[in-house]
Amino acid sequence: MISELFQYFKYASRSLLKSPGFSLVAVLTLSIGIGVITTIYSIFDAVILNPLNFPDSHRVVMVVNNNPKQNISGLPLGEIRYEAVEEQQTVFSSLARGSFVGFTMTGGGDPQQINGMRVSPDFFKTLGILPRVGRSFTEAEDQPGTRDPIVISHGFWQSQFGGDPNVIGKRIQLDGEESEVVGLLPEHFGFPFAQVQVFAPRAYDIPGFSGEVGRTRGASYMFTYGRLREGVSIEQASNAMRVISERDRANDPGRLDSQADMAAVSWKSQLTGNLRPTFFVLLGSVGFVLLIACANVSNLLLTRATNRRKELAIRSALGANLRHLVYQFITETMLLAFVAACLGICLAFVGVGLARQIGQSFLPPAIPLVVNFNALMFTVLVALLVGLVLGLFPSFQATRPNVQDALRDNSRGAIGGAQKNRVRSVLIISEVALSIVLLAGAGLFMVSFWNLQNDDPGFDPEHLLVANISLPESKYPTQESQNQFFLNLVDQLREQPQVVDAGAAFGVPLSGFFPITPYAVDRGDVPPLDERPFTGFRVAYPGYFQAMGIEVLEGRDFERADVDVDRNVVMINKSMAAANFPDGDAVGNYLVMGPGRMEIIGVVDDVKTFGVANQTPEELYYSTGRRGSGFRNVVIRGTGDPNELTPILNTLVAAMDSDQPINNVNPMTTLLSQSLANNRLVLMLIGAFAGIAFLMAMVGIYSVMAYSTAQRTSEIGIRIALGANSSQVVGLILVQGLKVILIGAVIGIGVAFGLSKVVGNLLFGLGASSFGIYGCVTLLFILVGLLACFLPALKASRIDPIIALRED
Repeated sequence: MISELFQYFKYASRSLLKSPGFSLVAVLTLSIGIGVITTIYSIFDAVILNPLNFPDSHRVVMVVNNNPKQNISGLPLGEIRYEAVEEQQTVFSSLARGSFVGFTMTGGGDPQQINGMRVSPDFFKTLGILPRVGRSFTEAEDQPGTRDPIVISHGFWQSQFGGDPNVIGKRIQLDGEESEVVGLLPEHFGFPFAQVQVFAPRAYDIPGFSGEVGRTRGASYMFTYGRLREGVSIEQASNAMRVISERDRANDPGRLDSQADMAAVSWKSQLTGNLRPTFFVLLGSVGFVLLIACANVSNLLLTRATNRRKELAIRSALGANLRHLVYQFITETMLLAFVAACLGICLAFVGVGLARQIGQSFLPPAIPLVVNFNALMFTVLVALLVGLVLGLFPSFQATRPNVQDALRDNSRGAIGGAQKNRVRSVLIISEVALSIVLLAGAGLFMVSFWNLQNDDPGFDPEHLLVANISLPESKYPTQESQNQFFLNLVDQLREQPQVVDAGAAFGVPLSGFFPITPYAVDRGDVPPLDERPFTGFRVAYPGYFQAMGIEVLEGRDFERADVDVDRNVVMINKSMAAANFPDGDAVGNYLVMGPGRMEIIGVVDDVKTFGVANQTPEELYYSTGRRGSGFRNVVIRGTGDPNELTPILNTLVAAMDSDQPINNVNPMTTLLSQSLANNRLVLMLIGAFAGIAFLMAMVGIYSVMAYSTAQRTSEIGIRIALGANSSQVVGLILVQGLKVILIGAVIGIGVAFGLSKVVGNLLFGLGASSFGIYGCVTLLFILVGLLACFLPALKASRIDPIIALRED
């Protein structure tokens, strides 16, 4: 058996080396298709299939709140709910919770804002990764009022401590208090905590959510992680969480989060679920490129097999059976596919390297993008499948020779049989259809991206700088002291000659911050808590809307007096006003909410909070006196380049508090551009794939038309001898090519239209313009396709009939 395989391989190698031009073109064509699909699969594997670098990560789940009545899902848990799960659950081997926070680090040069996370003692145990040096937190350290020990990330260890091996026991100042390093995490502790530099105990100790808000009202703010026991499925864990939800609801029906049902969900899907549609589109696109490459190589193989009919006939006459001939074809195509796969893997290394560069603002941070073992196995599988299909397809077309006809010298008619021409036509139709799908997709995404870039976000991003400032509670313990700091800063900013206006808020657009709260319109009969709708909320200082360029449509803006903690006033956006006050009488009405009865003093224009690609949510704005924490976004509108405002902000803040850092300073145009990173990347990749597919299809059309025209040399010579002129010959060839192109175009447009409905959530503002895109793509393909047909047609029109008849 092995010797027989060796003989097949030896003969295949010799046969392919005898046709170096064919072999080179086939390998290069296949390598492009295999290279692009390996590149996208490598990214897909890293980002979607295996993003978590934790032991048995499939067993780590998140426990979330879902409220079907309010169409809300995936909310974190509140304190009481977490404690109920902790006491009653039997499905997790360990349970942990965590809350993201910011720390102000001082005492070592310039003040810095540190990304932190407060976690429960079993947090690292639950994830399956313990500190490489030192320890985690103890139960005693998780009690209220204790000093913060900290566990630090590998990156923070390198940047702050210079990789000191004796880092355990070192102390740093966080929020004005000394914190001792008790643990150092391993380097591979990355996504989704790659940006977290410091971990501290007491996940419940979060400014603005502790005490009454965190417990009595049932605010949801703690991410809950569970490691499933051996043999327990996610579905079983969800059922257990639902039972605990029902008990909690029966015990305390008035609490906000008790109205929701808890569920256990895949942690991986929670982190990357929104990226899945994009990657499925990209995988489908590169699949089309590979199919087009295979169609082109199939045409080459058919041509080569047809030209080898005499060879195959001689082998058949000498006793070779059909099985041996088929095996020989498959061995040759497997060898081609293997060489193409090796070259494709090299191309994939280049492609993945480019993806690391262009995908930084789109892909999750700290996920290693490499052509890993899974990608290599995928490439091997693709190569095997490609080699098998390519070998079977032409072998059944070329291994049934009529020995007598094949051995004759005059065999042109046998070579150019109608059956093989039909097969080639089907392949070209497939190439045209697949290419038009990609071209139409690229056109749709291009117009969609153009619409997104030119859509009104509801604010003016030009000349606008955004920065984050988080005041430590140890230094600014009261809401009044925090408000005074930001009011003074905004006043001083407005006095600068380079500043047109300034403001402050808690949660600017595109910041990713979107808490929600239940509310009811006060019309006398207020519905119970579980029947109230939810709305997003933000906190705004006086002048914020003017600085952002957000129009106040009705009523008035917040005033300085509204900063007082006793002023119960709110503003709502246009969408919330339309939903609750269709008669336009929102101003002067009242909302019943957590803080009490709130008067609506104004209506502002809608803002694309999550980016221009997403719908505008209903939102309300509290005056800063009613919702406090030390964190605020400062917005500054200047006269020119917003980056020139950064030194001004730094100087003013340092003068007010030399220990206060500033974080995430960016022009708003940068944030707006980053919000479109997903759409930009999809457009770039699909555009590149469509270009490759288009070129391959044109080469395929040209090669088939050139070959089929060559097979009709005798016929064309006779036509010319009987009086046909050049234009008639050219027209004959062009009609033949146009028929194939039109059939492929019709099929391609139909498929593209159907797929556009499937990926409609990735497209924006197309409407009737999509039909124009289909028409333009079809016209482009017909024109360029006819050009590919024209060249062999022109050559055929110049045939000397005497020479053509002699050759036959």
